[in-house]
Amino acid sequence: MLLEEIKFTLKTKIFPKGSRHGEAVRSVVHALTRINLPNKPVVKQRVAHDYVLYDPASALVAPPAIDILIVTYNAAECIERCIESVMRSSYPAEYVRIIILDNNSVDNSVSVVSQCKRTYTNLIVIENGENIGFGEGMNRAFEHATAPYIFVLNPDTELDPECLTRLVSRAEQSEEHGFVAWEARQQPYEHPKAYDPVTLEADWMSGACFLMKSDRFKELDGFDRRIFLYCEDIDLSLRIRMNGWKIMYVPDAVVIHDTYEEPGITKPAQFYHSLVSHALLRYKYTGIKNFLFFHLHFLKALFRPLSLPNVRRRMIYLYVENIPNFYHSFIWKLKNRKNIKKTDLNFNVVDIGIKRYGAFHRIEHSNTTPLVSIVIRTRERPDFLRDALQSVRNQTYQNVEVIVAEDRSDSSRDVINEFSDLDITHIMVGEPGGRCVAGNLAFARAKGKYINLLDDDDLFYADHLEVLVNALENDGIVKAAYTLGFEVTTKIIRESPLTFVEYMYKTLHRRRHDIDVLLRRNYIPIHCMMFDRSLFLEEGGFDEKIDLLEDWDLWIRYSHYTDFLYIDKTTCIFRSPYGIKKIKGRIDALWETYDIVREKHVDQTPVREA
Repeated sequence: MLLEEIKFTLKTKIFPKGSRHGEAVRSVVHALTRINLPNKPVVKQRVAHDYVLYDPASALVAPPAIDILIVTYNAAECIERCIESVMRSSYPAEYVRIIILDNNSVDNSVSVVSQCKRTYTNLIVIENGENIGFGEGMNRAFEHATAPYIFVLNPDTELDPECLTRLVSRAEQSEEHGFVAWEARQQPYEHPKAYDPVTLEADWMSGACFLMKSDRFKELDGFDRRIFLYCEDIDLSLRIRMNGWKIMYVPDAVVIHDTYEEPGITKPAQFYHSLVSHALLRYKYTGIKNFLFFHLHFLKALFRPLSLPNVRRRMIYLYVENIPNFYHSFIWKLKNRKNIKKTDLNFNVVDIGIKRYGAFHRIEHSNTTPLVSIVIRTRERPDFLRDALQSVRNQTYQNVEVIVAEDRSDSSRDVINEFSDLDITHIMVGEPGGRCVAGNLAFARAKGKYINLLDDDDLFYADHLEVLVNALENDGIVKAAYTLGFEVTTKIIRESPLTFVEYMYKTLHRRRHDIDVLLRRNYIPIHCMMFDRSLFLEEGGFDEKIDLLEDWDLWIRYSHYTDFLYIDKTTCIFRSPYGIKKIKGRIDALWETYDIVREKHVDQTPVREA
């Protein structure tokens, strides 16, 4: 309803028929229809001060014991590497035990594991007489667990040496905030789900690699044994949240999970079981409307199937086989309907939660780690600034300096002092001041090879700097690169303590660099771009005569010296106002400046050498 209301207002009131902005109406409405995530507004609310203050240098005084649970099925080719990676972990070996349950493999998985046991004695092997699926296999492995933490792990993974240490450190420092599960980051393809860039709280976790409190896992009765494969991790996550607990995504704890032979490939088992498992989830957690939407999707997949052997027969067989499970899931929903209603479970037509673009952006680390200067312009919004700085603190790329340019105020000093672990330079901007003056003063103080802007009400996902630096360093020629950003419609309840509601996540621009298009409109949000500082030294910074669209003007001028590298991955968030009046005021101000910038560059073409 909110989307339709905005579209109607834009068409009939803000840009009426015959106005000089008629063409803009079509582009705005088209952009609004590209809300690529939920089929309903996303409503989230939090007080920004709730994030966990994490000290990565804090050592574990008494490392808690961990039981690593692994379920194997024909995993002979990969399980040895997985076990060896655990043995190489920096976490003290005497506190780690591996419990492996084999689901009646027909290859030599059991013999490979038994051979590993001769080297790694703290290992338990359980042979199951039938394939009972991933979730129930984990439940039976858990029956042998005695440690306060379990680490659920896929057999086709390899742990980074610091993975367990970082996960447990996060766990020990965040339990008092209600967190009971902590998910590691997968490489070379990061899971595309969104999470809170400030608190690192996630709606759900992947079953490939997560740490969890054993007593909470037991209290929830483990995985749903009726879900044979896929989505059992989503179901467990939803039950965690229904109980008022939280899940944290830990981006600096890395697990190598190179499970795709090529990007975007469809795995037959994943396709079949995901369809049926999603139906089970909807029987358990959603109403009739969402349930019917999903079945329309199921029928579409049935009548226009993927190119897989016996695809229709397999889909129908699995669906009919699970009819008793659908019934039990529906009964479970009736018993738990009160908790389900009070929990924000965001299902869309074919999936759950908010997903970022870039599921198959392969992480290719460069051999160099140049200094990056992050420029933050702010004015009398200390609580917003705190969130922005926390998103910088959460970055996986650590060679960073921050330059906070405060416009005609000194309200942020106390907030900056909270981030003594960051290299922060605080600049006071006097009269006449302004956003562009503040930015230019910060550019002049920057020492990094690269510069990235971050307005105080915007946020970086944890991999933002890593993605851009790796792209620029690996390319070696292009001097600017940009990613995608979510535009989040946000209603500010109050600024201190910062409280707000997020209504919609949308991606307005998803376009490779095209100078002809750039001369007509700006498709690169300001914080999505990272550029070489040499561009500022050669061409200068913002045009101080304008106060809006200054980034668009800057990108046009910089495009005369270099191409822009486009990375098709969502790595940041920027906010737009909520409410028709605020939207109209913002658009009117932008159009006024739009004409100024267009006039300035109307006859310009790139002059860079071939």
